[in-house]
Amino acid sequence: MLDAKVALRNIRRSANDDVDKAGLTEDEVKQGKERVQKLTDEYVKIIDQLAKDKEEDLMSV
Repeated sequence: MLDAKVALRNIRRSANDDVDKAGLTEDEVKQGKERVQKLTDEYVKIIDQLAKDKEEDLMSV
């Protein structure tokens, strides 16, 4: 699951770079980066839950 988090951080960095280069106003850049972070947080929770579920599954065998 560590690989998934690393990949997610790389995607977040790329998305933030795209927001910076989009030629938006300062407020729009801030909103864009906040949205990227919100999506990142959602997917981190999903990854953590999948890891927890997998750990529980392995422990029950």
